[in-house]
Amino acid sequence: MIHICGRKVKVQTGTKSQTVNICGSANIHGQYDYIVRLRPPFISTETLLRQTFSSIEDLVGYLERHHLREIEQTRAIRSPGATQIRSNIAPPAPDSPRTAASGKFRAWRDAWDQLGAQRRISDILDLWQAPIPEPWMRPEADTPERLLSERRYTRGNLNGIRRGEHEIEYEILLTQFDRVTCLGRPLLDGVNAYPLVKDSAGGRNDNVEADLVLLAGRADSALILVSDVKKTDGTPWTALVQNLRQLRLFTANPACASVFTKRGVKANAVQICGGVIAPKMFYSSRGQKADSVPYARELSESMLREHKVKTELLVWDTGLGQVYPYA
Repeated sequence: MIHICGRKVKVQTGTKSQTVNICGSANIHGQYDYIVRLRPPFISTETLLRQTFSSIEDLVGYLERHHLREIEQTRAIRSPGATQIRSNIAPPAPDSPRTAASGKFRAWRDAWDQLGAQRRISDILDLWQAPIPEPWMRPEADTPERLLSERRYTRGNLNGIRRGEHEIEYEILLTQFDRVTCLGRPLLDGVNAYPLVKDSAGGRNDNVEADLVLLAGRADSALILVSDVKKTDGTPWTALVQNLRQLRLFTANPACASVFTKRGVKANAVQICGGVIAPKMFYSSRGQKADSVPYARELSESMLREHKVKTELLVWDTGLGQVYPYA
């Protein structure tokens, strides 16, 4: 069960269909304002949580747009005496070329989440080689100004309260930057919240970003680490799959690797790799987190063997100021 716009949302996935059940304002399980039935490809809760819905109707409209005409929208059965809310969403208008192109990229993006949920390593290896549907590439001229400033921590909560992953990013990029080592290398530069996609619809629906991009090592042979930062949410497996998607987009766009040059750092990057950065407890916690580590390692080894792509599960040790491989 997840929460969107103050409502409980239950996603149930079967073999042939999936339902997104949206509770009424009382948030009573079983009393739903909307039940949206989806046909494959399914959607993940992680994908829904990444969106910035302004209302429940916005959520329902997103599901229609995302799955085009494969959504069966039905009125929910309410308990006696409950207020009935209509769900007569109008049929979607014919897709413009721009909308259709956006939908193709969105399907590619969400396929990573779907395969991640199924732990299908062979299909993830194939998806890595699949072409990325255009238009998606953010041109060099569209690099956000915040990434070209002297700031390393570029999120809007620089002077606010930072929790979870943002707290780790802040420590690495600011409070401990001068002493941090990444895979045994000193840091030369770094930025967070790095956008990898230009949403063809002009918003954030198709947005994919890397939490932290670090430049480490000697200036003549530096390493770029594209990372997904975690503290408690998700598992090592799902985090690694998300990171592979980020790495695929980063390496497919030549403009991405030049961001540090545009920031005024003189360095020759000779390697780009990916990684999940998290506290050690993220990997060792009993349950799904620890159970998923062997699968994540198998995926990492398969990517290196089949595609020469290096990804790692990495520990952020705030006491030592080090980012190092999880043993």
